[in-house]
Formats: sequence, C-alpha cells, structure tokens
Amino acid sequence: MDGSSREPLLGPASSSRDGDFDDPQTPLYGAVAGKDNAAATRNPVDVESGPQDGVQQADAINLVWSRAALILAYCFIFLCSFANALQWQVMSNLMPYVVSEFSSHSLIPTIGIVASIMSGVLKLPIAKMIDSWGRPQGLAFMIALATAGLVLMALCRSVKSYAAAEVVHDLNITEAGYVGHIYGFGSCIWAGVVGYLIRRTDRFKWIAWAALPVHILGGALMIIFRRPDTNMTWIIMCQVLITIGGSTLVVCEQMAVMVVANHSELASVLALLSLCSYTGSAMGSSLSGAIWNTTLPEALAVLLPNFSQEDLAWIGSDLAKQLSYPMGDPRQRLSLLYGPVDPPLVDLTLGELLDLQCQHYGTQECIVTPWTGARWTYNELNQQSSQLARSLMSLGIGVGDRVGIMAGNCEQYASVFFAVARIGAILVILNNTYTPTEAQYALKFTDCKVFFTTKKIGKTDNSKLLAELAGQKQSPDVVILRGESGAYPTYDDLIKQGRTLSNGHLYYQGRKVLAHNVCNLQFTSGTTGSPKAAMLTHHNIVNNARFIGDRMQLTPDDILCCPPPLFHCFGLVLGLMAVITHGAKIVYPEEVFDAAAVLRAISDERCTAVHGVPAMFDTLFSLPPPPGFNCERLRTGIIAGAPVPRYLMELLVERFGMTEFTSSYGLTEASPTCFNAFTDDAIERRLTTVGTIMPHARAKIVDHEGRIVPVGVRGELCMAGYQLQAGYWNNSEKTAEVMVRDEAGVLWLHTGDEAVFDEEGYCTITGRFKDIIIRGGENIYPLEIEERLVAHPGISRAIVTGLKDAHYGEVVGAFLQSEKPGQRPTDQEMRDWVRQKLGRHKAPTHVFWLGEDGVPADVPLTGSGKVKKYEMARFGEEILRKRRLEKL
Repeated sequence: MDGSSREPLLGPASSSRDGDFDDPQTPLYGAVAGKDNAAATRNPVDVESGPQDGVQQADAINLVWSRAALILAYCFIFLCSFANALQWQVMSNLMPYVVSEFSSHSLIPTIGIVASIMSGVLKLPIAKMIDSWGRPQGLAFMIALATAGLVLMALCRSVKSYAAAEVVHDLNITEAGYVGHIYGFGSCIWAGVVGYLIRRTDRFKWIAWAALPVHILGGALMIIFRRPDTNMTWIIMCQVLITIGGSTLVVCEQMAVMVVANHSELASVLALLSLCSYTGSAMGSSLSGAIWNTTLPEALAVLLPNFSQEDLAWIGSDLAKQLSYPMGDPRQRLSLLYGPVDPPLVDLTLGELLDLQCQHYGTQECIVTPWTGARWTYNELNQQSSQLARSLMSLGIGVGDRVGIMAGNCEQYASVFFAVARIGAILVILNNTYTPTEAQYALKFTDCKVFFTTKKIGKTDNSKLLAELAGQKQSPDVVILRGESGAYPTYDDLIKQGRTLSNGHLYYQGRKVLAHNVCNLQFTSGTTGSPKAAMLTHHNIVNNARFIGDRMQLTPDDILCCPPPLFHCFGLVLGLMAVITHGAKIVYPEEVFDAAAVLRAISDERCTAVHGVPAMFDTLFSLPPPPGFNCERLRTGIIAGAPVPRYLMELLVERFGMTEFTSSYGLTEASPTCFNAFTDDAIERRLTTVGTIMPHARAKIVDHEGRIVPVGVRGELCMAGYQLQAGYWNNSEKTAEVMVRDEAGVLWLHTGDEAVFDEEGYCTITGRFKDIIIRGGENIYPLEIEERLVAHPGISRAIVTGLKDAHYGEVVGAFLQSEKPGQRPTDQEMRDWVRQKLGRHKAPTHVFWLGEDGVPADVPLTGSGKVKKYEMARFGEEILRKRRLEKL
C-alpha cells in the first residue's frame, strides 16, 4: 500500500598480563606525565593531608575530578543495570500483556538492549577513559554519558503515551523483531566481552569456554523459537540456558577480577563497576518482583509513574485471576489495541482535499451515474460544487449553518456534500426511508435553512412531506435536485444564482473553515423515539476515508460500484470519500438499490470493487447474471453493515472472483470504520473476523464494570482516537452516556457492541451490549417501535426484539399483549400502525401474542425487573421453526 501508484494525496592475543589495560605500571586516574607511578597511585589520605608543591596540588585536583568521574560512572552503570533488570523482570512477569500491548508501541525493548550492552560491554572502555582522561573533560564526558542514560530511561517511562508511540512510528513487536531475539544477541555480545577478559587473565579458561557456548546456544535457540505459536516449554528452556551460561560467566568474571586485583588499581575499577552492575541488577529484579507480587495497583504506579492507570488498573482488581492462567495463555494479555501511526493524519478540509485531488486527477472520471447518464470528472465535480457553494452563500448560508438533504444516489448529492462543506456549513443527511413525521422532526431539530430533495426517491413518494413543509411558517427553503419540481426551485436554478458571487468570495469564505469543524450530521436511530445526530468533522471523514482506501489498496485505476446509499456512512465515507482520497472512480448504478442495475454496472463499467451489506449481496446472487456479464476485473470490496454469513463471503470469491474482499466494522459515531481487514489477510481471517484496528485508533474490550478483559474474553468494545464524533447534536446527556474519559483523560466511545480480540489483534463482533436490531444494514432500536405499538388503543404491552433472518440477517419481532382479552387487532393492522409514524423497515415482520399459539403468557424477567429479551428472541425463533415444520 506504500507504492507511488496508490499515493492517496497527498592482532593476536597477548599473554595474560602484558596488556595495557592491566599493566601495573599504567597510570591511573590521569596521573601527570613524567611523575612516578607512586604519585599516581598514592593514597587519597596522603593527598588530602596537604600537598607540598604545585605539582602535588595539581595531582590532588586531578584525583578529585577523577574520583567524581568514577562515581558518576558507577552510578551510570548501576542505573543501566537497574533499568535493564527492572524492565526485563517486569516484562517477563507481565508477559504477554506488556510485550504485546506496551512494548509494541514504545521504546522499552530498545532501552533494555541499550542498558544490557552498556552495563556489560562498556565497563572496560569506561574504566580506560577514566584512566586516560581523568581531567575536567573526562568528568564532562561522564556527565554527558550519564545524562544520556538518564534520558533514555526517562523515555522508557514516558513512551507509554499514545503521542510518544507516534514519535517512534509504532514499533511493532511482531514486525520489528521479537524482544527475545535482540536480548539473545545482546547477551551473547556481553558474554563475549566477559569471555575475552577471562581469556586475558588465563584463568578459569575451561569454565569460560564451557559457559560461553551454553549462553550463545540459549540466545540462538531463543531466536529460532521466539514465535507466537511456539510452545512455552521451548521458550523456558532457552531462558534457562541463557541464565545458566550467563550466571557462570558472571562468576568467571568476578574471579578473574580477583586474580588481577593485586596487580593494578584498574582491577579495582573493574571490580567496583561489576559490583555496581550486579547490585543494580539484583535490586531491579528484587524490586520489580516484590511489586509484581503485591495486589496494590499503586505499587506499580509508584514504580512506573507514567504508565496510565488504565494500563495498570486491572492488576489490583484481578491479579489473582490473571496469575492463575498458565504461562503463555493468551488470556494473560489484555484486550487493549493501538492502531498503526503510519500513514500520518492530515489536516485537510473537504474542499481542500477536492482541490488537491483535482491537481493530480482533474481530467480523470470521478463519478459515473448510469441511471442519469452523468460522467463527471474531478474537475467537473469541483466546478459544480464550487458554483453551488457560491449559490448557498448568496442565500446567506455560512459557517455552522445547517443544510438538509434527502435523496437517492446521484452526482448532485456529491456536489451538495462538497459545496456545503466548502463554505463551513453542516450537511444534515436524512434517511430516505423517513416518514414525513420523522423527516420534519430532523429538519426542525437541526434548524435547517435549506433542504435538498426530490419528489420521488425510488418508489417512495415525497409529495406528502413537501406539502406539509409548504404549510409551515418556519420551514427550510426546498430545492429539488432533479426531476419534476413544480413551484420549487431546482438544483440547476440554484447553480445559476451562484454566478452573482465571484470566486474571491468563495476563497475568503473557505479560509474560515477548519479541518476540525463539524461538517456533517448523521442520524442514528433513537432509543426514545427521537433519533440522535452524530457530529462528524472534516478531519474525521477525510482521514477515515484515506485509511479505508489504503486497506482496500485502491489506486487511480480502480472503479468502485457503490449501491449502499449516500445517507449512510457506508456509502458516503467508505464509498465516495475513499474513492476521492485515492483518485479512483465511483459508480452509482441506481437511485436506490436495484440488483439488476448493480450487475449491469459491474459489467458495463468494468468495476474492480463493489460494496454492499449482506442483504444486497444475497439478492445479487439470487439473480441470474445478465447476458454478457463480465466481472473479470472485480477484485475487492467491503461487505459490512450486519453480521455476514460464511456462505455469502465464499460466494463473493466463487461467483465474483473477489479474492481481495475485506470485512469491516464501524459505527456512525466513529466516522465510521474502526476495524478493517487487509486484502492479503488469510481468507479464514476475512471470513471470521472484521480485521485489525485502523491507523491512529485505540480499542479496548471491557466488562460490565468497565475493566479491560483478557484477550479471548468477550465484552463491550470501546474506541478512542481521532475518528470519534464531536458528540450528539444538542444532546449532551446522550453524549455523556457513550463518550467517557478514563483516569488518564483518554476519551472512549462505548459502542454497545460485544466483541472479542484474538492474540494477533483480530476482532470478532459476537453480539451487542445494547438491543439494537440490524436489518439489512439498517440500525433499528426496539424502544421507539415499542412506544409506537403501545400507543395503539388495543395494546397494553409490547416487547420488540431482533429475530434471525436468512436474507436480512435480522428482522423485527414484536410480542404483544392486547388491552382486552379476546379482542386483539390483526397482525397486519399492527404493521400498518407502525408504518404510519415510523419507517417501513421498522414494522414488525413477525407478530406474537402473549399467551397464544405457544407463546408464554409470563415474560421472563431479570432480578432487577428487566425483560430478558434474548429469551424472548429464543421463544420467537423456536415458534417460527415449528411453524415452518408444520408447513412441510
């Protein structure tokens, strides 16, 4: 996806004691040249008793500087060893939590390696530098070295923040190399240095040469076996070999130092450095071990103050449970994911994006609409939307004003979208299935000043809505996009009106628009009969669309057939915007979904991709292909919006040849995509999961108490990152219910969907925490239907739940209780009653009457008195199964 074609935007060893490093005549601590060695190695007490001449005074000064430098060296080695032991001890105990969740997004592995090598390999060079320098410049060097070490260790702690993860470009443990690999190499290098020291002393040679291969073997085997699917027995065996070899070499080093101790003060330096090193290591291991064994989360907070409470809170509350899992059990890892930080986010408004893409693909076709005959290039889309933007300005529309639209898929819809965004206004998108009551509520709730629509959308007649709007005193100005207009102005009329303003006016208006301004209101189904409007920004939409196109590997040569409606984020962001961010082409087969038109468009336009919800693809495969049907260029597309049956995904490959199809998960409040598969993911992954997390996003799965659950455990999916909505329009209460900040200040969106992560970061949606029904990609909330049903004079109680359906995935099922026994309305009467006020897709497909036809009269309740809707759904599906069998 990083190819340019897919750029979206933007000498032999000497005897044991004849070397200079341990020669007893070698000056130490920077002795003055020309003086005898006794002066250079005099007892500090003798120096402090009072020098007799200037030379002695100079010696004393040099000695003080050298001692200070040596102390700094000791401190530096101690800190390095302490940090090394600490981080490895913590990481080994927190495995695989820390390694998988923290290390892949931080510098901890790198810091550990640096500390390990410094504490071993640099002991001898540091001593020699002190020996050769020993003056103020030597002290300055040591201060710089110590400062560098402290900075590195500070980074080790600070990189826990997501911002720091962006700085280091998302170190991914599975791609950048396993910690065990690098630790094994670092240990081998250190062992080589120790072996060299022992060889130079000519003592304990047989021990050293026995221990060194063992140590190296352990590191080599670690490299071979350090894989996610490796049995932990092999990992432990490698660690044992490394420990045995390393410990033996440590003993050899200490004994070798003791041998040379009587011959050179340098040996004392080495001994002290070694002592500091291993003391630091022991203290680090002990401290981390003690803290790990405590049940207080504050202990880890003290040890690692910059780790977020969110990352550590589970330790105090659920430590015993976590430690009860066997070593290597994936449940030891927390369900906490961070998305990649490449490519970087961009700060572009929608208008700026279109201008930029016109510079690269201006004469290339952008939107093709077979049912209208339109074939717009990028330049034409830019010209149309710019002229319409000036027209809206002439009507007084400006930054923050709302403009509504309710129409089918067409080129003018895209023009309105970019025109409204270009002047800083907010496009309010209405669902085409809204009844006049629902549409009027949405327009009034958002206070739209202009409303774009058509008199008919597919088979839906909007004349009643238009008549009711005409009879209101404070209704928006209606503009007819296409077709019969009557007394209303048309899109073309409005375009002409824009010629009264110059491009200069539009340019200065555009300068007022910022990437983080709200540009779009997307309505979601309401839980109280009134839908909520999610506020999405330019920044949300532009970046999410880019990342979607990247996952599909879109290029300017791709042609996307997009039957999902533009009033959904699926059609708008995953369709139109994903195409535009990659310079590709989009095809709208019909105003509304028409399976035959989709098949013709795929063949005639030689499409390379097609989007759809499961119900759409199910319908496509139920039809015979048209004469001359050709889908040989079809390779990819996204199937999402509802649970996807396995057989349907298999048909995408068998019938359409879509070997690079991707599965996806998102929600309107997240702009919308949160997880998406790659085109080269294993087929099984794309069949059973919704892929991996998108760039710059964060995800976690929590239980009912808000605690992050281990990998492999189901819970509620929560999202954080750039893509979160700005909130619900004029509904701070509902916003606060779903958008909650944690202890670290991170804002999380509670999706209400139930999900589970696997050990490789793939997500599977397993259900929903909330009772939403997804019918063919349409989100339906039961409460608004229940309220409508009980408003009927003949109904005293209504319970609505989702029932499985082979075509739509889910349909609405209603369990009703009549007001008067024996005098109940008919099933069809209840469906018509719902359709009078709500969309036709919200009318119950199946109606059950409590206490009749095998339906229990008593409703199952929880301990708190809430209806167990999953049991009601089970009752309904069992009754339907029996009815089907009776018909046979």
